[in-house]
Order: sequence, then C-alpha cells, then structure tokens
Amino acid sequence: MTDDNALAAVRQAEWSRKVSQSTVPTRLDALLRDLLTDGVTGVTVSAVLAARHVQAAVDIHHPSGEHQGPRGPFTRIVASREIAELLEALQRTCYHRHFGTWFQVEASVEPGRGIEIHVDDMKEPPTFDPPLSELEWQAEWFLHRRDDEHLPPWWRTKLYPDEHAALA
Repeated sequence: MTDDNALAAVRQAEWSRKVSQSTVPTRLDALLRDLLTDGVTGVTVSAVLAARHVQAAVDIHHPSGEHQGPRGPFTRIVASREIAELLEALQRTCYHRHFGTWFQVEASVEPGRGIEIHVDDMKEPPTFDPPLSELEWQAEWFLHRRDDEHLPPWWRTKLYPDEHAALA
C-alpha cells in the first residue's frame, strides 16, 4: 500500500466513524426510499461537492429505464435541493481538521436493505459544469483545510501548480 493509499484508508475510517454517528444518513435514507415505488429495484444518488458547489444526480433503477448501467436499466433525474442539502450536511459532518473531507459520494438504497454510503477523495472529481477555477479549488482548501500529507495527489497539483510544473 502506498503512503497516499495508507493515508486515504485512515481518512476513510474516520469519515465512516463520523457517518455512523450522524443523523444525516437516516434522513437521506428516508428521502431516497420515497423514490422506491412499484417496480423500482434501487435508488442511487451520486454527487460531487467542492467549494460550495454540488452536482448531484439520482438514478432510479427499474426494468424500463432509459439508460443501462452496472446495476441494470435506470432513469436519471436531478437530485432535489433537499437531497443536495443533506449531502452538504454529510460532507460537513465528516470534516476533520487534519484529514479534511471527501469530494465524491454515492449513497444507495434497495428494498429490504439499509442505506449504503461510499465517499472518496482519492479520485479527481469529474469536471464541474462549469469547471471550478484555481481560485475555487483554493477556496475549497480554505473551507475544508487539511494537513498537506492528506492532500490527494490530484489536488496537490491544483493547489501547487508551480511546484508540479517545475518537476515536469
């Protein structure tokens, strides 16, 4: 395991602990379960959050979905403001002064199963529409500051472009 991966595992463990102590997952679970109508086999919300921007989509898995994915056919809708606000609250809940917080989240529910939540900061988030500027990434670092050793490599490059240009 590389140092970056080992540090990511430490962050993941802390964020999982904070998620388990929060009431936000229960509230998110209730909102997503409202979408589990007849024929729906599951609901997944995927989001990217940074610099107070939220891009979130909800995939409703059902046999007549317009798109095909790893879990079968689904219909994608824009997440409600209420869902987006809960995801922001979850991100704030997970913040740790040394580790920062995550940028990507996926939460899913299925009939008869509890909510599953996965968060990530190691993969560079997909480009926002419109893309975040260097200044916005710096603002994100200010809002969710973390120790330098806990900066994922992709984010380190955004925060310190001159250092990485010199190494190239």
